[in-house]
Amino acid sequence: MKIQWLISTYGKGILDVENILLLPENGLSYLVSHQTPESDQEKLPEKLLRPDVQVSQLIGTGLSANRNNALRHATGDVLILADDDIRLKPAYPHHIRKIFEKHPEVDVACFQIRTGQDEPDYKQYPTHEKNLNSYGLLKNVSSIEIAFRRKAIQKHHIRFDERFGLGAPANCGEEFLFLAECLRKGLKIRFFPIYIVEHPFNSSAKERPFFDDQRIFVTGAQNYVLYGDLAFVWNAFAVLRRMFKLKKEGFSARHFLRTKNAGSRYIKYGTIDVPFF
Repeated sequence: MKIQWLISTYGKGILDVENILLLPENGLSYLVSHQTPESDQEKLPEKLLRPDVQVSQLIGTGLSANRNNALRHATGDVLILADDDIRLKPAYPHHIRKIFEKHPEVDVACFQIRTGQDEPDYKQYPTHEKNLNSYGLLKNVSSIEIAFRRKAIQKHHIRFDERFGLGAPANCGEEFLFLAECLRKGLKIRFFPIYIVEHPFNSSAKERPFFDDQRIFVTGAQNYVLYGDLAFVWNAFAVLRRMFKLKKEGFSARHFLRTKNAGSRYIKYGTIDVPFF
């Protein structure tokens, strides 16, 4: 079973990729999808010129487009999503291989992120294995926790929605929709309480307040992808569910609903009608 990390990087971020690589090992490889906004590509660092490292360069922006490029060029049996700021230990690919060999019924596995010494846990994880068989259970999964069988993804033509993710108007939430599509297509998704990657505790996502206009916009957009026109009903229910918290935070319920509906209209019509863009 061949394990392959799909490392998405942008611009000069490719200079950090060499810090991810482990010593060469049979059955382990890396595909680096390097995205730049213009045709002047960065020169590849010398330490990436290894037989187990493949680099695919593309012009453009958007993390989801970058990840899709990696999916197109991937060759491993099991693929793991990565960014250029992660770190690995030699045991991690063996943990992943063992899980997929032991559980042939699992198409997608979600794991844990280990933080640095003296840092708190990255998030609160379940203490035991569990099937992730509802949208609610998928919402808290981070992209770098996800591994999957390449053939299962290819068979069902599953890709990242390029309207979401860094560089797109809905600038996060692409990993949730990827997993939601896996679930809709009947793939089995399971969580395993095992560390497979290292990342500092702090991240850009954690720095956003809960009632952040971009976050609200994204969830409204996600709702339309999942529910179509019923998204506007879901958005209204979201206001009712959060009314107490909205009042406590002094956040306008009207603004919350307007922003959420704007996200839904972005997917329905392809237009954006909120002032923060």
